[in-house]
Amino acid sequence: MLREAGILPKRKRRHPKYRKRRERREAFGMMLQVDASHHDWLEGRGHSLAIVGAADDATSYTWAQFVPAETTWAYMNLMREIFLTHGVPLSLYSDRHSIFHALREPTIIEQLNNMQPLTQFGRAMDELGINIIKAWSAQAKGRIDGGLPTDALPVQI
Repeated sequence: MLREAGILPKRKRRHPKYRKRRERREAFGMMLQVDASHHDWLEGRGHSLAIVGAADDATSYTWAQFVPAETTWAYMNLMREIFLTHGVPLSLYSDRHSIFHALREPTIIEQLNNMQPLTQFGRAMDELGINIIKAWSAQAKGRIDGGLPTDALPVQI
């Protein structure tokens, strides 16, 4: 009715930003996408759980574990399982959760050495030579955020 009366919207609609879909890595183990999902997985029959998972970028092979909460130790245990069964990946692709991304400013020593501050998980992965790549949008992690396929879940509770 407003448009018919000649009243325009207060601001113009912006076109959505074009985002090119990231190409998959060439081989198994080059990159794992990691994330967690908080949900009432037991449908009210028990405690609320989080599922911590990782998916290989090239093949979508998936690992997952049910844990009480999304914590550093939950991701450490998941990585331990992956390392022991399939080896060490080259990189991890994650969101900007405080487990992966340090929220503090770099110290003077870190600034002089041109280093970014690391979390405990980030330091452990750095010592293993694993690069953590942080996504700037949820759409960038679409392959892991789209849902974990239930047919390939080695799950531990």
